[in-house]
Amino acid sequence: MTNSPSQPPEPPERSSSSRKRVLDSDELIAMIVAFGTIGTILFLSLTDGKNRWGLTNWQQWLAASQSTNETTQSTVDETQLNQTESAPTAQTNRNTSLQPKTSNTTESLNNNNQLLPNQAPKISRSQKPTVIVPTIITNPSKPGTPQTQPNLEQTPSTAQPPVIVPEEKESIPAIVFLDVPQNYWASPFIYQLKEQGLISGSSEDTFEPEQPITRAGMAELISQTFNQPSTFDTKQFKDVTANTEAAAEINEAVGSGFMKGYSNGEFRPQEEISRYQVLVTLATGLNLQPSQEPTAILKSFSDANQLPNWAVNQVAAAIEAGLLVNPPTYERQSLNPNQTATRAEVAAMIYQALVKSGRLPAISSEYIVPAP
Repeated sequence: MTNSPSQPPEPPERSSSSRKRVLDSDELIAMIVAFGTIGTILFLSLTDGKNRWGLTNWQQWLAASQSTNETTQSTVDETQLNQTESAPTAQTNRNTSLQPKTSNTTESLNNNNQLLPNQAPKISRSQKPTVIVPTIITNPSKPGTPQTQPNLEQTPSTAQPPVIVPEEKESIPAIVFLDVPQNYWASPFIYQLKEQGLISGSSEDTFEPEQPITRAGMAELISQTFNQPSTFDTKQFKDVTANTEAAAEINEAVGSGFMKGYSNGEFRPQEEISRYQVLVTLATGLNLQPSQEPTAILKSFSDANQLPNWAVNQVAAAIEAGLLVNPPTYERQSLNPNQTATRAEVAAMIYQALVKSGRLPAISSEYIVPAP
């Protein structure tokens, strides 16, 4: 009987679990890091990355990646270790991990705050690891261009530019009097007094600025603008009765010390008042006195010799106080003392008197005669 040749034994069947080998967490992380490192090297080589990414050479980037790998692996090991330790030991490790450990991390950085090769920080199992990851800052103005310094360009401000308000000029209200246009030489004085409610026109819409003013009219303006209490005894004038127009204003102007009558007991209310008499009236009512010899103040006026002697002191005091205002038809350094004053001239001089007494602000006008 011939024995049949022995057949080679059939290999035992392998289980499905033995045929497939499961990768553990360390190998999986190592593969991810390896592929990531290879991909990064290829990307940097193709795009000339060593200058663009701010690294001196690709080895530094590799060292930084290895440091990240070791740090991550240490984190995994610590997690596994903590799971096998008892509760008190784990609590002790957690308390220890809260203590700052900065010496190793600090040594692994150079002066430029860059991670050096082969100097990855060593982290103990009882220390909570610190992951150092290079940060890439991209310039917003050039998409896709990395840089090592942050973009210092400021975001355009959305605030509105400051509004420049022009300097306020002398405000002249809309025309109130039809016969006083805004370009009239005395309009600033007249309208300022009108705005303050200190004067009124000859009618509702007229002022009659070129009309001569009488002594009664002067008394009316004095009582309206100054409104000073009576400090002097009123006098009974022969030509001023209860029926006389402006009788109350005349008594008020006399009682406040601005005006006086004539030596014969007359007031002469309808007599036109001269320019020098206006200056004397205002200087007397404000009790103005010259600070120097009247002749020294009046010497620059060629027609000062036309003044009566009794009026020299008051006229000089009024000029020194800036009360003299000349219309454009007169020479600047002239008095025209005996010329009849107009309503516009009286309004301008009264305004200057109120400025002198501190009741109104000064205005700029080329027609004000400065004190010599």
